[in-house]
Amino acid sequence: MVSGYFVAQKLRTTKSLNISAATNNLLAILIVVNLFYCLFYVLDNNPATNIKLTFIGLIIGQSGHLWFIGSSILGLLVLQYLASRYSDKTLLLVALGVLLFILIGDGYSSLSSITIQYEVARYLTSIPFLLIGFLLARQERVLAQLSVKACVAIAISGLLIEGAEAIALYKAFGAGPHNQELLVGTCLLAVGLFCLSLKFVTVQENALSKAGKTYSLLIYLYHPIVISILFAKIDLGHYNSYAYWVSPLLVFGSLLLVLKLIHRFSQPTFKVISGL
Repeated sequence: MVSGYFVAQKLRTTKSLNISAATNNLLAILIVVNLFYCLFYVLDNNPATNIKLTFIGLIIGQSGHLWFIGSSILGLLVLQYLASRYSDKTLLLVALGVLLFILIGDGYSSLSSITIQYEVARYLTSIPFLLIGFLLARQERVLAQLSVKACVAIAISGLLIEGAEAIALYKAFGAGPHNQELLVGTCLLAVGLFCLSLKFVTVQENALSKAGKTYSLLIYLYHPIVISILFAKIDLGHYNSYAYWVSPLLVFGSLLLVLKLIHRFSQPTFKVISGL
């Protein structure tokens, strides 16, 4: 949604939709990060982390979480094609149609008895949300009419609905967490938080925004490696079971520290791992 929003904002000034710079940047990141994971898997020498030379492994990524990068490239290409040819109403119909397809075949597969391959569902996810962000930016009246309280209400409603859906699907069909990553409530929660973020836009950068711009993508890209080192190689959980309870903080803090050191003492290395 954020990416779609900024594409629409850029379109206002450039008057033409060209996402080549964004897709080239994402493609560079995808290639560099996958090569990094391949190298790590060779050094890791663990049968559970083999290099995946399959079609899915090549387009999704060597680590499961990297689907987001390839999905973003696909979504941006679809957005450029649709936005330059069709009306906003058509874009909205496409967004809702693709989202419904994903929900039926993924989140509600236990209910519908229709199953979309997990990687395919993830790969398609960027299309509806990029389009939603794009359309929200184009419809400034809608955003202007939403108050902070309304945005919070949408987000909380989404969270509650998501929880109710997850519990109902589990009790009725035994659907586990990986069957419930994207539900109707999830979408409402995402839209509510996104709209709420637009109510707190700051003109000037601050320390938090600078840190986010510099390190957030890298933390997302490389956190599985830190998890593997801390909890598979060093095996912190064996020494202290409480390590699992604070594992998100341990992983985040450790990776942020390493990235800051690389950024400070080796700019070329930092650029390489960033895909720049």
